[in-house]
Amino acid sequence: MAAIDDRDGPIAGTWGMEGPEVVTADSLVAILRGDDVTSPSHADGQAAAAALTDLLGASVDAVTASFYAMPSRSDAPDAAAAFGVQVTPLLDGLRATLAAAATLPRG
Repeated sequence: MAAIDDRDGPIAGTWGMEGPEVVTADSLVAILRGDDVTSPSHADGQAAAAALTDLLGASVDAVTASFYAMPSRSDAPDAAAAFGVQVTPLLDGLRATLAAAATLPRG
């Protein structure tokens, strides 16, 4: 965010980066699978990584999968408001991030 900040003045501070939805890791898996289950089964570690890899169509390791299970609500000022950007719905943001990552050179 700071790299695209074109406002005058120094770049300093901490901002929260969140989208419009708040979901648990289990709910994220249910959303990605299209489940109608109100209480999704919980997976962690390698099982969660395998489920997310399958659902997202991109490699997700166990460490990354465990990150999704952690509480991650920010108490910092909202980056969207500070930088004047529009928040992206969760699934749209995941798809855009994975598409951009697919174009990066490997190696």
